[in-house]
Amino acid sequence: MLRTRPCLALALAFAAIGLATNVVPLGAQESRGPTRIWGALGLGSGAGGEVEDPGATFMIQLAWQRRPHQASLRSVLTFDGGSPDGGGGSLSEVALLYGRMRSSEWGHVGIATGLAFGTFNGCPGNQERACHFVGIPIAAEAALTARVVGIGLQGFIDLNPKSILGGVLFFIPIGWMP
Repeated sequence: MLRTRPCLALALAFAAIGLATNVVPLGAQESRGPTRIWGALGLGSGAGGEVEDPGATFMIQLAWQRRPHQASLRSVLTFDGGSPDGGGGSLSEVALLYGRMRSSEWGHVGIATGLAFGTFNGCPGNQERACHFVGIPIAAEAALTARVVGIGLQGFIDLNPKSILGGVLFFIPIGWMP
């Protein structure tokens, strides 16, 4: 089994905290306000499939936010930390997410879910070289932002029929975030 349970547990805990602190006060979110648009690049640790050790995870995301609504297109690529036989693998996913955000002049916090399409290089539980999946991603994030740049933390997990994948990463949002 995976030795990535602490990483996945952290991602789930981060999602639960984001949900608990975000969903309840959304009724107080300003009914009018500026549209926020940004792109983000991220780096962290993640795992899934038959990965023995967490590996490097890269993320690119395009996001649009209006009031408490956020839509984003996110792509994640994870390289595993190695396997006992010296092999290595990767997994990738592209997801379309919708979420609820709480914004202020200092940043935002939120949680989102949607639909993901992905590939495992080295299919979990099979002898296949690669396999594809459709999953349900959940991402929770918090970011400190100025008007055009910031820094944030994102925890993510993808529930799919092949194998759960997830991770935690730091990201830099760049765009219009008044």
